[in-house]
Amino acid sequence: MPQDIIRYLIWKDNFGTTKIHQDGCQFFGTKVKSACSCPKRLAFGTVDYMIGKLHSIFSAAGRGGDDSTILGYGKPVELGVV
Repeated sequence: MPQDIIRYLIWKDNFGTTKIHQDGCQFFGTKVKSACSCPKRLAFGTVDYMIGKLHSIFSAAGRGGDDSTILGYGKPVELGVV
């Protein structure tokens, strides 16, 4: 997986609108709007959509096969960092 794609996905995640409450937060486990300082992240569906688009771009470019750390490419969905 090219490092620029990993950095892009992580950067994009920082501009999400879904609040992810941390364990110690009083709003943990609720879906109410809150003024806590917990981070906002991209929703799962958005991340899934972006990874699907990347997969189709890789496939169209002939790079839709198995991962290859030696050649530096692979499927973003199987990358643990993202």
